[in-house]
Amino acid sequence: MFDVSQEFMDMARKRGRIVRCEIEVGPRAYTNAEIISFELNDVVHPEDMNFGTACSRRFSFELWGNHSISLTSRVRPYIMFEENGVLSEPCMLGEFFISRRSRQRNRQTITCHDYMSRLDVRYKPRNISFPCTAATLLSNIASEYDLHVGFYPKPDTIENIHGNATVRELIGYIAGLNGGVARFDRYGILQLKKFERAFFTIESYQIFNLSLKPDINRIRRIEYVVNGEIMGAGDGTAKETCRQFNPFGSEAIARRVLDEWDNYSYFGLTMKMQGLPYLEAGDGIWIQDDFQFGFFSTVISEYTLHYDGGLRATLTAKSKNPLDDIDTAGGLPGSEGDYRGFDELYIRPTGFDVKIGARTFNFTTPRDTSGRITSVDGEGKSRKVIWE
Repeated sequence: MFDVSQEFMDMARKRGRIVRCEIEVGPRAYTNAEIISFELNDVVHPEDMNFGTACSRRFSFELWGNHSISLTSRVRPYIMFEENGVLSEPCMLGEFFISRRSRQRNRQTITCHDYMSRLDVRYKPRNISFPCTAATLLSNIASEYDLHVGFYPKPDTIENIHGNATVRELIGYIAGLNGGVARFDRYGILQLKKFERAFFTIESYQIFNLSLKPDINRIRRIEYVVNGEIMGAGDGTAKETCRQFNPFGSEAIARRVLDEWDNYSYFGLTMKMQGLPYLEAGDGIWIQDDFQFGFFSTVISEYTLHYDGGLRATLTAKSKNPLDDIDTAGGLPGSEGDYRGFDELYIRPTGFDVKIGARTFNFTTPRDTSGRITSVDGEGKSRKVIWE
């Protein structure tokens, strides 16, 4: 979470708040009068929750005016809130570089990305010899590609690098060895982001729409795929496994990462909510469940902030399908769709429970009159069961 004052957080969470924004493009600053809209997309898990990603943040905006904007301009957007004629401190959303621009009459559309997008280039080792440590490799990347690095990785040994590796891939590999993801912070410094334990609460009045997957997700196994061979630690199902393709991985590193994240749990969800400019992908949060009058925790996989006069957000916590843990090749007597490997199968009017050893998997899926399970937790995968 981006560091702002408590006063700013309190203003951001109020109903009926007044939003002010400013976008610096090179030497010029654009204000609400010229800004039509913008969208900030911040992601750490493009697919399932995992370690070792190196995603680029995207910022796109629309302006009124015919001003000439150079492709070399750096873009820095800010959000403020106004109360009783007094502006809050500005909350910087990041530093971005223009990748695309277009104009339709006096309406300009500009798309930017942070510096990570510029690192999709083949790594050319200079002033370095192998084997070396991950810290040495990262230091070499920083000096050769003009990066500011804000973390120091574990001293894992890098034996060699295949010739087609990009700088961005190597940064992701190093982050994966350290149980985190790589990202540029809002000041343009490369950081290692660890998935934080939930500490910040989203209250029910801030939520416009919530689609929650009822099955809790846990990390119980870490795997690295190294030259086609799996190096792993822990005892978990496919749904409970974080797997990364990483040529630098080993079983010892997998055990180290598992020691840090074993049994970490969260819920998958998609939520439309009040836009809070200080939240970031990778943050752990509590969400108030207004229906069951409790709280549940999750980790933000993707956070998209929208401005068009007001400020709203879409928050996603990625999770695997519970059916990833189900072997459908064989069958149980009296079932169609062929579930195999279960000790017990309990059919209910609103879904079914599957017991494997001491663990029970709950599927809260409605069925139609033919007995076909038409979807599983919103993933749209059809399964059939003969209902007793």
